[in-house]
Amino acid sequence: MELVELLFMHNMHYVFFVYGLAFVFMGIAIVVQPKSDGQFKLSKVIWLLSLFAIFHGANEWLDMLLLSHPSNEILKVTSLIFLITSFCFLLEFGSRTLRTCEDVTIKYISQCLKWWLVPAITVIILTISYYSEASLRTAQILSRYFLAFPGAILTAVGLRLHCKETYIIGKEKIEKYFLISAIFFIAYGFLAGVVVPKGDFFPSNILNAEEFLSFVNIPVQVFRAVAAIIIAFSMVGVVKLFDYESKTRLQEVVYELRLRKDNIIQNTKLQELVNSILNVSLLSVSLEQQMEKILAILISIPWVSSQKKGGIFLFDEKLNRLKIAASHNFTYDQLATCSTVHMGLCLCGLSASLKDIVFSSDSSDERHSTVYKNMEPHGHYCVPITLEDRLLGILTVYLNHGHIRNHNEEVFLKTVANTIAGVIVRKKSEEKIHEGALTQGVINLILNVSLELIPLDKKLQKVLDIVSNISWISAASSMGCIFLVEGTPAMLVMKAHRQMPLQSFTTCSTLPLGKCLCGTAAQTGKTVFKSVVDTGHEFQFEGMTRHGHYCVPIKSKGLVLGVINIYVKEGHQYDKSEENFLISVADILAGVIERKAVEDKIEQMMILEQSLKNSLIERDVLLRELHHRVKNNLQLVSGLIALQLDYVKDETYRDMFIESRNRIHSISLIHEKLYRTDRLAEIDFKIYITSLAQDIFLSLGAGKNKISLKLDIEDITIGIDVAIPCGLIINELFTNILKHAFTDYRDGVIKLSVHKLDNNEIELIISDNGVGVPEDIDLEEGKALGMQIVSVLVKQLSGTIKLDRTNGTAFILRFKEN
Repeated sequence: MELVELLFMHNMHYVFFVYGLAFVFMGIAIVVQPKSDGQFKLSKVIWLLSLFAIFHGANEWLDMLLLSHPSNEILKVTSLIFLITSFCFLLEFGSRTLRTCEDVTIKYISQCLKWWLVPAITVIILTISYYSEASLRTAQILSRYFLAFPGAILTAVGLRLHCKETYIIGKEKIEKYFLISAIFFIAYGFLAGVVVPKGDFFPSNILNAEEFLSFVNIPVQVFRAVAAIIIAFSMVGVVKLFDYESKTRLQEVVYELRLRKDNIIQNTKLQELVNSILNVSLLSVSLEQQMEKILAILISIPWVSSQKKGGIFLFDEKLNRLKIAASHNFTYDQLATCSTVHMGLCLCGLSASLKDIVFSSDSSDERHSTVYKNMEPHGHYCVPITLEDRLLGILTVYLNHGHIRNHNEEVFLKTVANTIAGVIVRKKSEEKIHEGALTQGVINLILNVSLELIPLDKKLQKVLDIVSNISWISAASSMGCIFLVEGTPAMLVMKAHRQMPLQSFTTCSTLPLGKCLCGTAAQTGKTVFKSVVDTGHEFQFEGMTRHGHYCVPIKSKGLVLGVINIYVKEGHQYDKSEENFLISVADILAGVIERKAVEDKIEQMMILEQSLKNSLIERDVLLRELHHRVKNNLQLVSGLIALQLDYVKDETYRDMFIESRNRIHSISLIHEKLYRTDRLAEIDFKIYITSLAQDIFLSLGAGKNKISLKLDIEDITIGIDVAIPCGLIINELFTNILKHAFTDYRDGVIKLSVHKLDNNEIELIISDNGVGVPEDIDLEEGKALGMQIVSVLVKQLSGTIKLDRTNGTAFILRFKEN
């Protein structure tokens, strides 16, 4: 034994080299080994073990160098750093290994191994070592006690538990490597963590490397190296698990890539098919023709329908059933049997009611309730054609008897069905747009007819001809008529008709309200639709063709003006859009009828207006002639008075004649003004008063006596019944002023002002600066004829007159304008 001891003691550098090499090899093997993110949880923490192995292997090589340079402090410090660092990684690896275990008890215990445990132990070790006499040796001993030993034990326990983590370990027969690693990590924990360099404190002073050597006669480093070699060998076996996972993962990736390739090829074919279907949707053909072309494309794919047979049904919402729109290789008997399918019956009806794919591998399936002559054994895929849970139809393809259901086939057919749904919706939308455009064109034509200046019955006939060109109407021989409500009691009278049988004019030219379909529509004010001739069609005649009806009332503000009667084919299905169109036509006709009635009224009013205008012209001519004749007669009387004046020598009588002539002149002047103006009932008061005042002023010779006249008259228009009394009052007051106010032949001024007041009154003021009216003279009690005439005329005007004696004389007259 002494020879063995001497052999190892003289070759310790080889021991340290092999010891370090084993761990460095293990660390590098773990590092370079590919690790996937698979189900093996050890792959996420094993990098810590590789760092332990590399750092610890480097530490052993540094110890090897210390054999040659025992006094080199740098090597000692560096070796200690690598030693403590490696043990830190070992303890952390052991802790994390336990944390990832599935065992409940171990996981509970591992919760005590906090992340800060390793840094805390390291700080404590360094602190204690710093204050000890042999700092480096103390740090080495404590790190082995508190880092290496627990780290190795925890690692062993963790590896033992992880060997049962996944079935792959048992499958690959690498459980033995886990067991060997666990055993030798325990051994290594004893050799490296308990057998420590000799120290001056317990238990390093009793159980240490020197005592171990004296007892075994072999250095403990030899046993550590052996443990390291076995651990490295077993861990290389453990990491083979990652090779398996990598290979498995690679196989999965290859399989996935192949699957993706198959999916891409299938999706490409599907996209090509979808593109072909979409191209069909762009063709300007009917929906049924589009379905035929789409079905031909679909059936051409071998696996879609091994029997090269299939069909497309469209859902009829009105009848709540499926109608065949396209078929491929259907026999005559099959077409006769399957042309319409009720909801819930047979496979297609069941698929439609469930809105789900129905598969059958055998035509003897009890769900296949429809049977036709010479039916061969077959299977089915019945795929609903839907859009947002709205059923549009059914796609059915025929399969060989015994065909096995395939999910990919269902996905493919469902995609095709969704594409067909888009084609159907697009085509129906195009048809609606086209129909809407045609309908709007018809409405525009009807509106244009409504503006034509033709009799009402011709307008109604033109409208009926236009409406009869609508496709769903023209399919029933374009028959129809229009009734208007007329007479007392009210009756429907046929005003327009198209292709009506001769017998109908005998029975239907006039209809009582409430009788037959049109009379019912007129009485109720609601549309009456019939798809067949039934008992409601009260008026019938021999040879009457079978037909249906839309009877739409023509209404305005709730009042029925007439009825549009449109014939449709027998069995025609009611359509709300058709009724709305006819209601729109009826509304336009109501406007046409009312407009015609208004036009008739306007025409009558225009005739009446023209008659009134003619009457007014005749009246104006008569009034003008009357004013002219009255003026001429008054001038004749005035001329006679003037002739008589030549024979009157007495001044008193002469003045009386002059005053009478002036009175007559004031009245004559009004008629002359009215005769010469466009308004025969009103007169411009300013022009009349100005002319009258100047004529009176001159006729009495006031200008010769140096008496001036000043006028301030507002523009006012008054009636003849006011103008004549006013003119006579002005004549009397002017005459009185010129006779009595300037008896001393002095110069004088006469002012005449007329203004309109705010209270709808006219104020007329005649004033002078003459000698004034004596105080004993009273206007109302005056005995002079002139003053009496003034009082009477003022009362006639319902006005008032006042006398102001301040600064001469002023007569203030106020009266209403009308």
